Amino acid sequence: MPEIELTHKQYRALRDMADGHLTLYASVEYFDGHTGEELVEPRLLYVGHDRPDIFDQDWWKPLLAAELIALPVLGCGNRCTVTLDGHRVLASNR
Repeated sequence: MPEIELTHKQYRALRDMADGHLTLYASVEYFDGHTGEELVEPRLLYVGHDRPDIFDQDWWKPLLAAELIALPVLGCGNRCTVTLDGHRVLASNR
């Protein structure tokens, strides 16, 4: 797990995702649209959330880079999830 020192807002967003009070949606392309080949790295097409009070549109990027949240799994909808490492961070700070 990459080390990250969360700001108060990042911690709150992670906690709210884990508690179901914030949903991060992502549209991800896993296969090349022309060849049908599986992409080595999934292509992120769109990211959105259901909280109008979050003004920093990139708040989720450090959480994703630190592997505290994960992109949706192919065939399982479009909701991002809190990873096991994300839950560990939350548990160690409660």
